[in-house]
Amino acid sequence: MWHFGAVPGFSTLVAFLPADKFGAVLLANTDEKQDENLGILFRLVDEALELPAVEANELKGVLTGLKLQVLGTPAIVEDPSFAVTSDPEFDIDSFAGTYEDPVYGQITLCSRASLSAYCQHTLADFAPIERTYPADTKWNLYATWPRVWSSHLRLTRSSPASLSFSARLPRLFPEGYGRDRTPFEYWDSNMSVGYAEFVVENGEVVGFALVMDGVAASARAARKPGAGAREVGDAWFRRVSGPNN
Repeated sequence: MWHFGAVPGFSTLVAFLPADKFGAVLLANTDEKQDENLGILFRLVDEALELPAVEANELKGVLTGLKLQVLGTPAIVEDPSFAVTSDPEFDIDSFAGTYEDPVYGQITLCSRASLSAYCQHTLADFAPIERTYPADTKWNLYATWPRVWSSHLRLTRSSPASLSFSARLPRLFPEGYGRDRTPFEYWDSNMSVGYAEFVVENGEVVGFALVMDGVAASARAARKPGAGAREVGDAWFRRVSGPNN
């Protein structure tokens, strides 16, 4: 029995072999160290139970298999449970606005054209980070959304006419950290990524489904053939105000 854990700056792993009365807790004070923690765990198990050591190539295959079991695929364009839809009439500004989920509360998405004080502050947070990206950011939506995993949300449109967006929940450091004033962002490549699917009804954007666990979303879709984004997503954010936020 084992489980990963992480928050920005730390990676953890706890594991138990009840029949062998063995347990281990591993703590790493750096990001993205799931593979390394599993490698250390396997070595501890080998030594404690006097088992043959696992070769490096064999261990790499085991780690890859375990990660696939847990993580699945977060990319909406690769997930057959969703039909990737598009509508050329909706530009990126059409999706800006305030949305609400009964559990997660409200979130306001900003485009680069948003003029509210909130959006101007949000865009200012992202500005020094985005300057480090060579990619075009005109298809992005932004939000300030402080959570355990993140301080902000970035949605990137899959194509110019798509209703599907990749999602990243980073923690931004627009003024650097400590003595290093270089802007940067932290995001966990396993836990801080997902996708969003917007829904249009009668010519209006009515909300979006957010999925951070692709495996769970695929399982829900399999149980409900023909289910839409509302039923399959981890959360459904209903639109409560338009783009003039």
